[in-house]
Amino acid sequence: MSFNTQLSNYFVNSQANNVATYFNSGYLFIYDGPQPANANLPATGNLLVALNFSNPAFAPAVNGVLTSYALTSNVATATGTASWFRTTQNDMTTVLLDGSVGSAAGNNLVLGTTYISTGSVVSITGFTHTVAESTPGA
Repeated sequence: MSFNTQLSNYFVNSQANNVATYFNSGYLFIYDGPQPANANLPATGNLLVALNFSNPAFAPAVNGVLTSYALTSNVATATGTASWFRTTQNDMTTVLLDGSVGSAAGNNLVLGTTYISTGSVVSITGFTHTVAESTPGA
């Protein structure tokens, strides 16, 4: 028989709300260049801008989906084409997760434009993270 774990909304929301606390006053860094193979590897590319999560960072989870409050806008310190992001706790070094950046659906973080220039103001009005309700597999 294959794996077919199914979690209740209560349990998924509890997990998501616990995860959300790690982001409180944390950071979202946007980079150009290739995304590392996993979030345990050092950052690659040029840091374009760093934005700050609020505290609390997320509204309470609904069906395992966390939706952040708006991040604090910031001025870009470098010019490049955003391709990936990394989030950290408020110490700016404890990595939480990485994701792709693009200007269309299908990316983890969708920006109006991926070209960021030094001195431009970058804003992110929302960020979501989902805790899966099921883990099917072999």
